[in-house]
Amino acid sequence: MANAQKIAQEKAVATEQTAEQLQASAQLLIEEASTTSSSHCPPQHQHANKEGENPAIEATPEIIAAVQELRRIEELKKKLLELEEARRCQIKSFMGLHPLLITGAFTLVSWKSLDRKSLNIQAFKAELPDLYNSYLTDINVRVFRLC
Repeated sequence: MANAQKIAQEKAVATEQTAEQLQASAQLLIEEASTTSSSHCPPQHQHANKEGENPAIEATPEIIAAVQELRRIEELKKKLLELEEARRCQIKSFMGLHPLLITGAFTLVSWKSLDRKSLNIQAFKAELPDLYNSYLTDINVRVFRLC
């Protein structure tokens, strides 16, 4: 039992160190972003080149650096989201069935059940395919992916 507690404590310390490292990395990126000028992003609905035109463009050193920075940001974001989920699970586990987490007179977290209605799209499509198809619309989107 003492061994399990020791492992749990070591894991908590490692998680805390990871959180501090992520916070420091995020702060550096935020500071960098505030000192660089933001360029205007083209509209989402702007279409790609027409058929027959050259679909590729050669990256400048500035754009290569921006892509590399974007990769670092996405990796940091992924780690932060994982850490966020771990913290949520830790808090939810502590709360159990209690809907409120408090400290003194202050509420820190609420975790309450809510009822809501949603449309079962699969069942609707299976039972009324003509009606389902009459509400479908075609859209054209550009998908931005790091390769």
